[in-house]
Amino acid sequence: DIYNANGHVNLGVCALVRNDLSKARKLFEQALDCDPSHAEALYNLGITLLKQNQPEDALGFFRRLGEFAIW
Repeated sequence: DIYNANGHVNLGVCALVRNDLSKARKLFEQALDCDPSHAEALYNLGITLLKQNQPEDALGFFRRLGEFAIW
């Protein structure tokens, strides 16, 4: 549910700030398991993947994020 997704994202951001990229990635993925369209999880997972030098994988999450954008 959305509350679990938000919790995973919050913990993921903390891990990202500490530069614990593997933990951050796992937490953002868990958030997306709860809510596949969670914008913050998609964005932060993309950022994490960029920091892990995986730009092609990151692009996939940024594209998914664009699918949910409201203009």
